[in-house]
Amino acid sequence: MRLRPDPVDAGAAALDELADLDVGINEGLDPQPPAEASDNGPVGRDGSRSAITHSESWWTHLRCTRCGHTFRRGDRVRLRRDATTGDPGSVVHLDPALGCADEAVATRQHPAPNGDTAKDTGKDTAELAAFAAGLLDAWPPAGDAPVVRLAPHAFQVARPDMGPDAPKCLVCAHTFRPGEQVVVCPCGLHRAVCVAAVHRDPVAGLTCWDDWQPDGTLTHCPVTLNRVDR
Repeated sequence: MRLRPDPVDAGAAALDELADLDVGINEGLDPQPPAEASDNGPVGRDGSRSAITHSESWWTHLRCTRCGHTFRRGDRVRLRRDATTGDPGSVVHLDPALGCADEAVATRQHPAPNGDTAKDTGKDTAELAAFAAGLLDAWPPAGDAPVVRLAPHAFQVARPDMGPDAPKCLVCAHTFRPGEQVVVCPCGLHRAVCVAAVHRDPVAGLTCWDDWQPDGTLTHCPVTLNRVDR
């Protein structure tokens, strides 16, 4: 006698397969670093460890208490030995351009006037800038929206003294870093009105403007809601 499969078991198996598929899709869209890098990175003499930020890291989108910038996917960080979930003070950036993990520059957070930090000058910086310029020429934003490279003193760039009020991208909600390319709201030409901006920096993997305004048309200020002419 041939037994028919239990519909309950069949349904459970189907759900398991769908769950596995979802896991696979998520891993493909957001590859995770090895466990030893994300959870048990190299331990320092003080008991702290390094890690790589990914979308599920508890510190993602929190603001570093030293530089004022948010933690983004791919950022290398150092966690204190007593790091606890939700405590931004227990994690700092390891990006040399931000200088957070270097105690010697704790009171010298701002980059040099030319837009580079003391540790981020030379041939590599020039080549990266040239590549970014070439990519912008080859892949201009729709609608010919003006793209600007943020100087260290730009009003959009986050600084430690700004706290939670530092401007952030209207799309990805991350703070702006010196040298990043953005589309500034037309109101931003008059900073007393609006300093809103959106990332448009393919080199850094930030295509927020294209995702938000595929046709490049912005008719109203996203902050004041006033009509803008560009």
